[in-house]
Amino acid sequence: MRNIFLSQISEEKLEKLNSGEPIDLYPKWAGWYLRKPFFDTIDYIIPINVMSNIKAPVLIIHGDKDDLMPVEMSIKAYETIRGLNERNELYIVKGGDHVFSKKEHTMEVIRKTIEWLNSLNLNSGQ
Repeated sequence: MRNIFLSQISEEKLEKLNSGEPIDLYPKWAGWYLRKPFFDTIDYIIPINVMSNIKAPVLIIHGDKDDLMPVEMSIKAYETIRGLNERNELYIVKGGDHVFSKKEHTMEVIRKTIEWLNSLNLNSGQ
């Protein structure tokens, strides 16, 4: 994961990062400023090792054109939880980027999320 992030950062920003200065990842991260410890620890905060303990239904949505997080990460996460709950689902948005910046992708994510939540029958006990 660390290497994926660092491969997208310019040499100039890498130099700033290594000298202790924060760097911005705009426009991809809308002006977030990050320091070296973020990149040094990113590989340790991936929840894949914890996912096998999740009992609640999980919907993973990922864009296949995400240039920050490879879709393979979501596929791997889904494979970890697939058999834990029959309602677990992986949904890939064709053409979707990391933040679903196109209106049609945002609407697709909203529709899918509502459809999935409705399928849980959360109001059936009332």
